[in-house]
Amino acid sequence: IGFVFGLGHGYVIDLAGKFVGSTVSYALGRTALRTCIQKLLLRNTLGGELLHIFEAEAASKPYMTATVLRAAYFPISLKNYGLALLNVKLMPFVVTTLPFELIDTYLPIAVGASAKDLAALLRGQVPANSQSAQHAWIQFGLVSFAAVGTVVLLVGFGLVTKRLISKRRRVIEERNDAR
Repeated sequence: IGFVFGLGHGYVIDLAGKFVGSTVSYALGRTALRTCIQKLLLRNTLGGELLHIFEAEAASKPYMTATVLRAAYFPISLKNYGLALLNVKLMPFVVTTLPFELIDTYLPIAVGASAKDLAALLRGQVPANSQSAQHAWIQFGLVSFAAVGTVVLLVGFGLVTKRLISKRRRVIEERNDAR
């Protein structure tokens, strides 16, 4: 989209599409597809365990759970259906969707938008000292910064998610041992 519409228009179009699509997925997950998704997850031992772990976490910390799921490196539809399945209310869904999508949307749109300028620069079709060349290098720097930031977020929230799963497993084991 960034290649076709440029950074500004492409960003707005993509962000609006993601938000509308996310909201529709969430609404479907809270209503029509809820039972189907639960059955699919509960058939798988790990899926069922993770569902119970995250349900308990979502009940006690809906904003933190929504933030962790939003930051996880899953397809966006899984995040939306997952938040719906965990009974995360609309407000935590919206509050966590907007900031993450503002950031997540930038990188692919910027890559597309800068591809034309950067390709021309690397082929030598743009004079090195021109304003177009400076613009292409600035875009390349911003894309690189966003890519590194994405990796840092993925690692950080992956560690948080792992810690939450371990914590819930310990709580479940302690409850089972107490019986």
